[in-house]
Formats: sequence, C-alpha cells, structure tokens
Amino acid sequence: RDRVVRLWSLPGGEPVRQLSGHENTVTSLFCLGDGTLASGSVDTTLRFWTPATGQPAGEIKPSKAYLHTSVAAPHGRVAAILDGYGTLQVLEISSGKKIRTLKELYYSTDVGAVLSFSADGRWLAYPSEKGFKVMNVATGQDRTFLLEGAYPQAIAFSPDGKSLAVGRRDSII
Repeated sequence: RDRVVRLWSLPGGEPVRQLSGHENTVTSLFCLGDGTLASGSVDTTLRFWTPATGQPAGEIKPSKAYLHTSVAAPHGRVAAILDGYGTLQVLEISSGKKIRTLKELYYSTDVGAVLSFSADGRWLAYPSEKGFKVMNVATGQDRTFLLEGAYPQAIAFSPDGKSLAVGRRDSII
C-alpha cells in the first residue's frame, strides 16, 4: 500500500510533489486554516506538512491503534481522531493535548467512520450504535439521535450550525 501523500496543481492536474514519511497507509487528510496539511495513518501518527515546500511541520502520535479517520474543526485549533480500537479523541492540534476521549465508539469499516465539526467548532457529530451523537466539545455533553435501519455514512453541519444532514447506506438523507 502507498504511504505517500501526493499533491497536484489545479486546474491543470500536474503533479507538484510527494510528501513521504508515513510508515503505513494514509487513511485521512485535512487542511488547517493556515494552509497546513494534516495526514493520518495506519502507522498511528498524525503528520503535518507545509504543502508549498513539502516540508514536515510536526507530528502527533495520539493513539496506539491505527488512525481510521480524522478531521479538524474549521478554526484549526482542535481535531477529532477515530482510531482502530473505536476510541474517539478530541485533541488540541498545537500541543497534541487530549481534550476528550470516548472509548468503544461504535463504527465499522462496513458502516464507515464519519466525523463532522460545526463551523464554529463547538459541536462534533459522530456515529453511535443506534444512530449518531452530537457532542459539545467544551463540556463533553452529548445528545443521541436515533436512526431506524441503516447507520450513518456521512454527516455534515449546515454553515450556521443549526441543522445537520446525515446520509445513510440505504440512500436516505
């Protein structure tokens, strides 16, 4: 499996550079507001890159398990990481300090592992055994939303944070 992040120019589609450093498959990518690119991997690391130069800009090792998926809040100060043990961590990007840890979170590779922050970074939506939950990142309090039938495959907040769209395997939104 490929361990390299590749960058292309748009709209031409020309290869620009390759970012090497992961020791296993890259499982997630996200950009921070300052232009930094983050890559999560099966090697248990979350690496940060300066895309313009291809130079490493830091690394966090938030888990002993592979990183299944990760996403940053739009303000770029915190990230949510779901690992291969089903542990969801919310951490401060600058220090790697864990803000919240939820263990044995429900997900499977069949169902998908969807995480979404609200535009202000106040709320985090994530899958649960019978639907999905929305957590207040500051307090850790959450609310469960039940879904009948299929589990969520995609979750997205509206720009104003007042509503949430959930896509399911059975094609219902």
